[in-house]
Amino acid sequence: MPTAARGVVDAHVHFFRRGGTAHAVDPSTRSVLDHDLGESELVADAATARGIDRIVLVQSANSIADAARLRDDAGRSALTAVVVGWITPTDPERADTELAQLVERGLLRGVRHLPGSPDDPWLREPAALEVGALLAEREVVLDVLGTDIRHLRDAARLAAELPGLRIVVDHMATPTLADREPVEWNAAVAALAQLPNVAVKFSVGQRELLSGRSHDRAAAAVLELFGPLRVMAASNWPVCRLRYGYAGMWQELRRLLRTATSSDIDQVVRGTAARIYRF
Repeated sequence: MPTAARGVVDAHVHFFRRGGTAHAVDPSTRSVLDHDLGESELVADAATARGIDRIVLVQSANSIADAARLRDDAGRSALTAVVVGWITPTDPERADTELAQLVERGLLRGVRHLPGSPDDPWLREPAALEVGALLAEREVVLDVLGTDIRHLRDAARLAAELPGLRIVVDHMATPTLADREPVEWNAAVAALAQLPNVAVKFSVGQRELLSGRSHDRAAAAVLELFGPLRVMAASNWPVCRLRYGYAGMWQELRRLLRTATSSDIDQVVRGTAARIYRF
């Protein structure tokens, strides 16, 4: 039985290591993000935010070596509750071996694959069903970063075909996608919300941070469609440094939650992540 999270859970944090595995950050952000950014830097930033008790440590490179490093970092971390790592998504046999090693030796509770391009088909390839079934069997969550409407549709299709697989869609389903395809984005998010095994992170992605846009409409949409039991708050640190900083990001998230009830806020900032990632 997982233990209840004690305080605020930050459901999406990255650790970057300069000179290590190449991380998926925009070249224009190098001055902010091209540094060693690990637990000590997070602790320094979190001191100004107050109340952050646990984190979900998330991969930022499609590499089994990076996943193993995160597993090892988590083992030395006082803050990390669980890890969202990476396994080979196109080779079920290899993925099964990698998954077994990562689950048995650490705090892995989820995996994520960064799409290589807007038309990256990995979620609709036959292997996705096999890998998804392996994840469901081991109660490992699939995090999905949608950089194109097609990724959101593919995630909904996979969730419908594998109702035992928990899927978490990152960064409010990337609302900048609605700038070009508003009807399609609204339909894709509504379709995801219809599936009880899909949740969403109440966080702001790199595109949205760099755009300078307001997050109010997207926040209201995901809260209404998914409800607090399937929404989890997250900073996307250190990427949030591009616009808000850590304390500023949490101030913005709390502002976006200003009309929610105290019990709903409790689920969004703590309960949902602890329940879905099992800690």
